[in-house]
Amino acid sequence: MGTRLDEAAMDYLRRIGTSGGSGLDVPADLQRTFHEQTGTSFARWCYAARMRIARDMLAGGAKPSAVSRRVGYAHLPTSAPPSPASTDYRRATIRSARPRKV
Repeated sequence: MGTRLDEAAMDYLRRIGTSGGSGLDVPADLQRTFHEQTGTSFARWCYAARMRIARDMLAGGAKPSAVSRRVGYAHLPTSAPPSPASTDYRRATIRSARPRKV
């Protein structure tokens, strides 16, 4: 990736789980270039980054509540049905565990 793209990606990773916003305020030209170079949208890459961080933290023994805060799902009601964090994590891990069709 180009330097501006690298900076945008690293900035997003630094802001995950902080009050710094969603990190998706990347200019349209960078989003187009990101898609051209990676084959995926910046938003999809951000989602995958959050799920990788969550997976690694959970595998390392972190509490789900801490993982949820770290990856940006900190403000969800605790009495709700399965949270988007757990649902998204399940989808991501199931999807990544499936054998790819060739």
